[in-house]
Amino acid sequence: MIERYDKRLLLILALAAFFLLFRITTVDMIGDDAIYSTRSIGLVDHMFGDDESQSTPLQWFSRFPWWANLSWHDHPLLLFLIQHAFLRWHPSLWLAKLPFGLMSLGTIVLTYAWVKRCFDRPTALLAALLLALNSHFIWQGRTTFLEAGVLFFISLAWYYFLRFLDNPAREWWKLGLAVGLMLETKFTALFIIPAFFVYLALRRRELFRRRQLYYAAGLALLLLAPVIIYNLMMYQATGHFSLQLVRLLGQSSPWKLGGIAPEWWEGILVNGRAAIYGLSFPYALLVLLAASFTLARRRPGLLLTGLAVVWLVIEDTLIGARNLYGIFLAPVVAVFLIDLGRQYCQKKWRRSWWLGGVAILSVYLMVFVANSNLLPKGFGAPGWWRESEQPINFGVAQLDRYLDQIAVMDRSLTYFDPQQSLKIKKNSLRRYLLVASAAERQERAAHSRVILFDGNINWFSRVWLFERRRFYNNFPAFSLNEAELLSQLNLEAFYFIKATEYAPLDLPKFRTPAADQTEQRLVAAGFQPALISRSDGQVAFKVYRVTADSSGAVAW
Repeated sequence: MIERYDKRLLLILALAAFFLLFRITTVDMIGDDAIYSTRSIGLVDHMFGDDESQSTPLQWFSRFPWWANLSWHDHPLLLFLIQHAFLRWHPSLWLAKLPFGLMSLGTIVLTYAWVKRCFDRPTALLAALLLALNSHFIWQGRTTFLEAGVLFFISLAWYYFLRFLDNPAREWWKLGLAVGLMLETKFTALFIIPAFFVYLALRRRELFRRRQLYYAAGLALLLLAPVIIYNLMMYQATGHFSLQLVRLLGQSSPWKLGGIAPEWWEGILVNGRAAIYGLSFPYALLVLLAASFTLARRRPGLLLTGLAVVWLVIEDTLIGARNLYGIFLAPVVAVFLIDLGRQYCQKKWRRSWWLGGVAILSVYLMVFVANSNLLPKGFGAPGWWRESEQPINFGVAQLDRYLDQIAVMDRSLTYFDPQQSLKIKKNSLRRYLLVASAAERQERAAHSRVILFDGNINWFSRVWLFERRRFYNNFPAFSLNEAELLSQLNLEAFYFIKATEYAPLDLPKFRTPAADQTEQRLVAAGFQPALISRSDGQVAFKVYRVTADSSGAVAW
């Protein structure tokens, strides 16, 4: 039978699931999340149009090497494999995001478990609640950036590390398994390893004499073996390691990348700002006060938490920080505040004041989270009532559904396979080849019915909307900027997708006037577009359907 406090945990999880999953597809892919999800569909290490900056072994070798299946040029495979397990059924925004939402719920459960192990059940419940009401944590769980998955496996390793401290003989293999899986997610998870070892050196030095610690380390390295072999083989074949190690070590490579962070304070500022705006100003102030109290009193129960924060900051100064990494602070910031509350409540008469304050803070944070993540347009000042960088629906999800409808309803489209030379290199990609006879290929060249799209659309959004369909479905979508490809087409009819100023657009320096000029010609010829609007009602895209006249020529 589920105990009373466990039932409350289920209520917290239900609240978090609402924040994580409600209208989750309206959070558009306009960053690395688009390329991650597109690669996960077919488990292909390919950048879908960014070959100049980040080419991969799929382009480098005429025969795809066996070792290139063990990892990818930029990240290990585990999170891509998890997302692939969902996307193999259908490549939709919902299924792309679902695994990260579920892993975020798992992070709440694991946070509850390790805090209960360190303190008590009421403290664990409060930690789970405050994590569920962390806006930055919720935002990450509603996207397909890898950090939400990384945090889940960090929390898993953290939990089993605490279990290992109590019973090394029984828990060593669980710790090794958890750490190995964590290292197979993303190299940014490494900061937790020195935190573990420093804690052992300070508080549990006798464990260095126990063989179970080395068994756990050996098992973790065994699980990391594919990444190690991949890097050794890449170095042998190319003279450099994978992308993240190239960035850290400053190696020469074909990738156009920056090196390590030039300023030591950059990581502190970037992640500090993300954490403060994600928490809200009042909550962040409370956490800072609580952390100061903890440091001043040298609270031993929070040593591991403090070490994790210190090593995350050190890591950021070495590899270069991004505001995404602020999520790694999400489970620990609540613990500082709760520990302060536990000290305050040592006298019984103070408990009602403490619980009343937690209730008021929780209601405030619910408004903050909903305003930042669920409403089409948030209200109030950033930092007080919403995050500064509120996720905006730019109409990508709506256009995605529209393209699905075109693919199903318009059987006259002419399909092409411009990526055939890459697909034949790897056996798992051959299923995406377009099989056609010579007569069919000749017919497609003579009578092309395709989709033309505005080349000024944000590159990441283009990858999810068009490049993935071109690669996996041979969908006939061409950018107006692809002059060489377009010159080979004898257009008989086409759709033209034009982005407005309310759509996600590339930086001005990358834009061309081709789309505006094409739209002007279509309007002058009398064509009327179908309108695709964002969730706030603004028109993001206009879709023109252009048909041939009686002579067979495209009517302008």
